[in-house]
Amino acid sequence: MIALLQGNIQSTGLDWAVITVNGVGFKASMPTHNLNNMHIGQEVTVYTHLYVREDVLALFAFLDEDELNFFKLLITVSGLGPKLALALLSQKNLTSLKLAIAAGDTKSLSTISGIGKKTAERLCLELKDKVGGLALSVNTGHTNLQDEVMDALISLGYSTSEAAQAISNLTLEQRQKDIEEQISAVLKYMGNA
Repeated sequence: MIALLQGNIQSTGLDWAVITVNGVGFKASMPTHNLNNMHIGQEVTVYTHLYVREDVLALFAFLDEDELNFFKLLITVSGLGPKLALALLSQKNLTSLKLAIAAGDTKSLSTISGIGKKTAERLCLELKDKVGGLALSVNTGHTNLQDEVMDALISLGYSTSEAAQAISNLTLEQRQKDIEEQISAVLKYMGNA
């Protein structure tokens, strides 16, 4: 219905922004990291999802189309509404979230406000197969180097989910190292896990 908005930021709140398009202001709920990168008067293009239920009509917006698509996937999980899906995307970056689900890392997911153990388990159960391929795609934010690390781990006999879990535990500093050092760090993690 409303696929995207292109306009200026009129105002922002904790989890929303009003975007003015040709004199019409659209209030859209957004992840906090998107809002932190915006300022009043800034021209933006956001990808949107209009959530319609019997008593709810809400617009959700994202600066990144991959985030929008993942949001749509999250709200297919039983018991997970759009507000909780937005909270997930606000508290954990997209790559980490995909990797945690692909790896079945319920412990990591349970640290997110509003996500208990049962919801984390349901997320992993319902989305693991759908996210497995997404977590490994270039669009998830993995660098080519991290894709090579993934391939190396799989060739060593580790499963995709084990490799994804281990890579998600690399620190930012470790991710910036060369492939040998990344593989070494991942293998060290797997030896301690």
